[in-house]
Amino acid sequence: MAPIELGATFPVALAVSLKVELSPKFKMVVFVKEWRRVVSIGLRSFQSFSVYFTAASVLPQDDPVAYLDVDTIIKVNRWVLDEVRVRKADRHQVLSKSKIQEVLDKVVSTPGDIYDKAVTLLVGLATAHPFASGNRRTAFVSTVLFLMLNGITPVIKYRDDSMVGIREGFYTREEIKSWLKGDELRPFKRFEH
Repeated sequence: MAPIELGATFPVALAVSLKVELSPKFKMVVFVKEWRRVVSIGLRSFQSFSVYFTAASVLPQDDPVAYLDVDTIIKVNRWVLDEVRVRKADRHQVLSKSKIQEVLDKVVSTPGDIYDKAVTLLVGLATAHPFASGNRRTAFVSTVLFLMLNGITPVIKYRDDSMVGIREGFYTREEIKSWLKGDELRPFKRFEH
């Protein structure tokens, strides 16, 4: 597959693809069917390399939302563990494909706007623990990808303690939704017993 250039346009029938390019700035570049152009988001710096995901978007006739599939979520987990290793023991292992599918089914059935669905995806993947390692990182990157596939270039300030708070139910859905729109999250504090 040839690299996708920023600003390139394609026929509307072209499959949705994501290019993650880390040279010198970490950029997620995605072609969005509805827009017929490439958009990008700068996240953080890493060493130079490129990798591709093919997001098999599920587009029911009556639903204009582009959804991720199980295989794409699994590829995201493999990628975050290869590129954003936190512990030596981190390893890519799928514990439950059915848990991933359950989360994705909930995303489809979530009422409201695209951010409501994104909250369901983020919280669902962070709490379902479908992988041996990297569940929070996978949840975050998958949610960014989901928003981008649906025409939104998010500006989200990632903090690992925020993702711990999301996993532990510290934040409300409305707080998470505001965070996905670029607002700050209040500092995470563990519940007092």
